[in-house]
Amino acid sequence: MPQTKNTGSNLAGNKDLSCLRCRKKKAKCSKTRPACTRCARSNQLCEYPDAPPNLSDLSQKVLGLYDTLRKLEDTFVTQYGSNLLDNNDQEPTGYNSSRASSEMPSIETLSIHQPAKRLKTAPTPTSASIIDEGALPGNWSMTLTSEGLTLHAVTRNIIEFTSFAKDFSQQLQYNNQTDTKLWEWFDDEPVDDDDDDPLDEDEYLVTVPVYATASLLRDPSIPIHLDDTISINDSLYEHISPHISNMLTHLRQMYGTLDDDDFSISHIHITTLLLHMRPFVSLDEHDPMPLLARFCLCTAYAASTIYLRHGVDGSSLVDDCVTYASGLLVELVLQRQTEFHPIIIGAILLTSLQRPRMIHLAARALCASCDWDPRDKKWQQLAALVLYFEAHSSAFYEWQDIGEARNWLLQAASRLSTSEEKTSAALGLEAQLMCLLKQVFALFYCRESGDNNTGMRKVDVDDVLNLVRDIEIWEQKLPQWMQWSCAHNDTDDERSLLLRMHIHMIHSIVKILLFRPFSIPIDHDNDEMQTYTRTTFLDLSMASVDRLSTCLSYINAENDWCRAGRRLGLDVVYRVQQTFPCDEELIHKLEETKKQLQ
Repeated sequence: MPQTKNTGSNLAGNKDLSCLRCRKKKAKCSKTRPACTRCARSNQLCEYPDAPPNLSDLSQKVLGLYDTLRKLEDTFVTQYGSNLLDNNDQEPTGYNSSRASSEMPSIETLSIHQPAKRLKTAPTPTSASIIDEGALPGNWSMTLTSEGLTLHAVTRNIIEFTSFAKDFSQQLQYNNQTDTKLWEWFDDEPVDDDDDDPLDEDEYLVTVPVYATASLLRDPSIPIHLDDTISINDSLYEHISPHISNMLTHLRQMYGTLDDDDFSISHIHITTLLLHMRPFVSLDEHDPMPLLARFCLCTAYAASTIYLRHGVDGSSLVDDCVTYASGLLVELVLQRQTEFHPIIIGAILLTSLQRPRMIHLAARALCASCDWDPRDKKWQQLAALVLYFEAHSSAFYEWQDIGEARNWLLQAASRLSTSEEKTSAALGLEAQLMCLLKQVFALFYCRESGDNNTGMRKVDVDDVLNLVRDIEIWEQKLPQWMQWSCAHNDTDDERSLLLRMHIHMIHSIVKILLFRPFSIPIDHDNDEMQTYTRTTFLDLSMASVDRLSTCLSYINAENDWCRAGRRLGLDVVYRVQQTFPCDEELIHKLEETKKQLQ
């Protein structure tokens, strides 16, 4: 009588199995379906050992089986050809094709007996012994025909297919006398879920101190004036209109400077935006001026005055232009009567003018634009600039998060990294770096608060390791001209050198921020292993500080990133001095590094 399987009891037993990720880490699993609590929190794929087989994996195994059969076919053909040559040597009078055809192996002669158990050590069987064993019903066989080697097998379900593939793998090992396991897919050794030694939840997490980003990066001596005031009335324009002639003259001079590439690398983002804005700025005075022309004029004038023409007087005029342009931006968006390109450019420029919330409008307008083309260089640059100013605002002004739009924009911005034009390539690489910086912020830092230290946080170890891996991969994939090994290449022009130093400066800042939570002593930190870990991360931080000081010596500029780099470098130097106060050689080196940073 055929035996019936008690599927109900097996299903009930399988529900008690831990997922594969928790079993591998020997961690306690909540065993909830479709994803356990640990995998859901870490945003990792959760798989259970009793889950239905993946058809794509099975198809890959079948393709691998076909490859093995093709190799076996070559062996059979070679052996059969050598036999024919031996027969020809014995019969020099001629070749009998009918006799050769009669000696062609048949299904019966090539049928291979299915072993009942795994064959560990056994002598290599001869062809005669295989022939004597014959073919049993339900087994598989091979036939060498004029068309090639043919495999015959009958499997009615996935269990029989699994058994067939395993037995075929065992037979190959048996014939080749090798101990190498050819098919790692099959494993006869069962895993007892009850033998798991579950780890405590806290052992899978790491506790780190949490700090506010602006408290670490922003120079308190530099005043900021975040203002969300939006005015749509015409009173501001009445104050601005008498100065329009001077504003247009200023913009003509500014664009002439940009045409001559006479601008600092530290202002590459502003100059790129101003060049994008140029087609929409009417440099000829006419009255009345349309709303879009007013918006572009006020935005371009304010940005160029603050970042490119520090000597121009008229701070009150600049403030009026920023306030009026913010109101016009909202009005233009509500009217929906203009194209998105100048709206996006103006919103990004207003973000740089301490209106950080405008970055959300720029990201949404960019994603909603009907003219969007990720293959177009201008849209790739705008996507990179949105990612840059989102991270810049979060670091120095006010925490901003554009959400899922970040990943979508990153795909377009990353295409710039392979551009032959070095300025565009630097924007693409910087956009990737800004996304990594945002991940560091999300894991270890928080928004601005009254107290610098805002408490402790438990972080998943896998998230930390994945972030470290992504940062290292980013550095390894840098183009040749951007590699740190080419930092002192005398054949490079000054612009390429400054671009390289700017990117590596921000890269060093990202790594210092990543290492910082693990190199700060905790009050209850008395574990020797934790002390060793803290020392290791201090060493890594000092290596980043050395590179950072080199970059700052080349850039020699006063901007937010340079000031943040000096603050972080001095912070690392101070913590190393506190950790190793008796190492005179190290103290002397730290003093030299401090002088370079100051």
